[in-house]
Amino acid sequence: MAEAPTRASTIRLQSLIDRADKALPEGAIRVGVGLVINGLALYGFVAIATRALDQTAYATVSVLLAAVVIVGPGIFQPLEQEVSRAIANRRAHDLGGGPVVKKAGMLGFGLASLLVVASLVALPLVLDRLFDGVVPVYVGFLVALYGFCLGHLTRGTLSGNGRFPSYAIYFGAEGTVRVLGAVLLVALGVATAGRFGLIIGLAPFAATAIALWGQKGLIKPGPEARWSEVTTALGWLLMGSLLTGFMVGVGPLAVRILAPEDQLVAPGIFLNGLILARVPLFCFQAIQATLLPKLSGLASAGRIGEFKAGLRRLLLLLGMVAIIGTGLAALLGPWAMRIVFGPAYEMSSRDLGLLAAASTMTMIAIALDQSLIALKGHRYMALGWLIGSSTFVVVTALGHDLFLRVEVGLLAGATASACAMATFLTARLGRVARAEVDVIDVRSVPASA
Repeated sequence: MAEAPTRASTIRLQSLIDRADKALPEGAIRVGVGLVINGLALYGFVAIATRALDQTAYATVSVLLAAVVIVGPGIFQPLEQEVSRAIANRRAHDLGGGPVVKKAGMLGFGLASLLVVASLVALPLVLDRLFDGVVPVYVGFLVALYGFCLGHLTRGTLSGNGRFPSYAIYFGAEGTVRVLGAVLLVALGVATAGRFGLIIGLAPFAATAIALWGQKGLIKPGPEARWSEVTTALGWLLMGSLLTGFMVGVGPLAVRILAPEDQLVAPGIFLNGLILARVPLFCFQAIQATLLPKLSGLASAGRIGEFKAGLRRLLLLLGMVAIIGTGLAALLGPWAMRIVFGPAYEMSSRDLGLLAAASTMTMIAIALDQSLIALKGHRYMALGWLIGSSTFVVVTALGHDLFLRVEVGLLAGATASACAMATFLTARLGRVARAEVDVIDVRSVPASA
């Protein structure tokens, strides 16, 4: 008797899964699994580092984590997007993407080398002011620049070829390598800030090797690529990506710069609270990675009504996440901080609630920026993040309480970006509707070729 209801429940569950799979952009579920593993591994790495290092040493590691979030993805995410788009476009015309990867590799290596030179020129400021004079942590930062270059180039090549399982493996491998490296350091009794810094820098290299293991036919010969093939709108994308990275990673850096001498451990505490408050943002990255192709496809097909409806549903979902996430962070966050990171790392309900609100507002701004890019509004996307970043700087400069001024600055900055981009997007949609919709380029991880 119980078999029929059980079977019916299984069928309904499978039906729900199938509908969710169709509603999401292709590859979102696979990428989501990789990002979940990466996010959990980040918590594991931070929890191990928190307990293995004293608070001053961990604060230095936390600044490194924040710095690579800004500089790594900020510089090389547009490169990944352009490589992915260009390879997908070539595949659509049955052309090999090898020359695109070669051109992009040259460009990425040049950018990474330029950043390394700039960091060496600014050695006293970067080493002493940010990394407390710990040379191995500074070396980890320099190594990470090349690692992120290689990692994003690899991800762009994989996604452009529709290899989403391997694309997801990269994320899972990067986080797993960091955790295993941290466990090994603790087991060997050599857990220092410098060693943890080197693990952060080397993880992208290991993740690249793992993701590419067994892959064939990724770099096929084809017609010579022009620079314009991998630099279309790159300037605006680069500016927007850097400013997005700034808004996502600037918190611990701002705390480090503003902290008085008796609060040098503050960046580590702030980073842990930020990571805890950003659980929804980690999950949203799975949708973000594959959102733009779906929006671009709707726009290019002239299905603006569906474009608007899908965006409204997404923003409504994010609004609900903002309310629930902020409430949970304020209510359970202090307890979770003590359990995950130990009693030395505590933040108030106010602090964690503000950080959660800022994080969810950042998600809304990211969804709007993807919509603008899908409608060829690259400059408006970049301008929106510029408005938000400027707002953060002004609001933070006017405050006094160390944590509160940065938290309010993050919330104000993300809100300003979201409002600006919502205004730009409304105007853009109006123009697109009147113009019967232009041909829109796919500008991110392709859903298909």
